[in-house]
Amino acid sequence: MADQVTRFHDLMNRIESLALTGVPVPWFLDVDGVLNVIGPKPGGEDTWSDYQRGPVPNSQGYAFPFVWAPELVECLNYLVERRLVVIRWLTTWEYDAPTHVSPALGLRVGSWVAATDQAPYLLDWWKFAAIKEFMADEGGFFIWSDDDIYRDLPTRQFVDFLDPQAGLVLQPNGRRGLCPSHLEQVVDVLERLRT
Repeated sequence: MADQVTRFHDLMNRIESLALTGVPVPWFLDVDGVLNVIGPKPGGEDTWSDYQRGPVPNSQGYAFPFVWAPELVECLNYLVERRLVVIRWLTTWEYDAPTHVSPALGLRVGSWVAATDQAPYLLDWWKFAAIKEFMADEGGFFIWSDDDIYRDLPTRQFVDFLDPQAGLVLQPNGRRGLCPSHLEQVVDVLERLRT
């Protein structure tokens, strides 16, 4: 546990040392399997020092069991607070992500949402369609985190051939969610973009 705490503090120090120049990088973020660990609290080397368990309600009043890492939440909040990233919700939680999930976990991050009914998803997975729409309309470097990316063949092919100068795609194991190594990859990229 001491190593996990040290790793977290090192990560926060790296975030603090990042130059505050340039525009925030859009980070397309899923909830289940990314922020919310599917199953019991994970163990092992690439984990956070603590996980919390609790119910998270949706707009219909149903409560869902969540397992999340407060240290991950703190890292995300700090990245957003320092305007290094801007969170764009890309999740089936849709508008409940900023209005219900964020407050329940202590996240103070974005309100932008890609809704399933807004994305042109006739031929593509709706999340992949939202990424392609971003690339066509806005362009620029992006981060995308989702535990289901490699389940869709066209998305997998896109990710496999994505230029590392165009984006960073993270597919966490849904039973572990985003781990410290994922956040270290994000900080590595942000350091590269700001030098």
